[in-house]
Amino acid sequence: MTEQEAINETHQITNQNMIHKSALGEKMSDIKVDMASIQKLREITKASISDCKLALENTKTVEEAIDWLAKKGIVDGLRLSGESKEGLITSYIHTTGKVGVLLDVGCQTDFVARTDEFKQFCKDVCLHIAGHSPFPRFVSEEDMLGSQLELDQLGLIMNKTLIEKGFSDIKRELIPDKQWEMILKIATGRLSKYKKEVCLLSQKFVKDSTITIGDLVNKLSGITKEKIVIRKFTRYEI
Repeated sequence: MTEQEAINETHQITNQNMIHKSALGEKMSDIKVDMASIQKLREITKASISDCKLALENTKTVEEAIDWLAKKGIVDGLRLSGESKEGLITSYIHTTGKVGVLLDVGCQTDFVARTDEFKQFCKDVCLHIAGHSPFPRFVSEEDMLGSQLELDQLGLIMNKTLIEKGFSDIKRELIPDKQWEMILKIATGRLSKYKKEVCLLSQKFVKDSTITIGDLVNKLSGITKEKIVIRKFTRYEI
């Protein structure tokens, strides 16, 4: 097996990890829910711990859990199942004039788009995109899937891991299965870590490292009772 084939295998495993719950046919109720997710959901919806836990067990993300609670009638007023056709395009230019950001954020009504909370959120995210190191390359980890950057980074990670384990010049068929599984596990873990570093929603907020940009989105959804979406952004630097 060539190095490219090894990269392809690792990439396939990475993709499978993102959907393995459904691929294996596991019941959603079998999924373990961490307390941090329950706490985030409670802060947004004010629902009980048991309701939040049940919602997370039956969905995949906090956003889906909010919508699940709303559809069950447990939480009133959250409109997260519709399209976010309204919103704002916000710009930011650093005082040096060397860095600029254009940001497109969506919501469901023009009323929310004109609120101070929504405008402040857009400003904060622009500031984050301009100042965070490394700067974000994609909105979400899903957006990065299959991109050239992901493939290039995976190639570098696989090569580094093979060298570290002393298998850089050895054909795949000569590498023991247990060693190969360990190499793939290390490589996929490193790729996952890299994605969190360069994908906007997974990055720690520059103003508060205890939360991510994704947490800010969820918080604003809780305040506005609408689905908030970061659609796209462009960062300029000279």
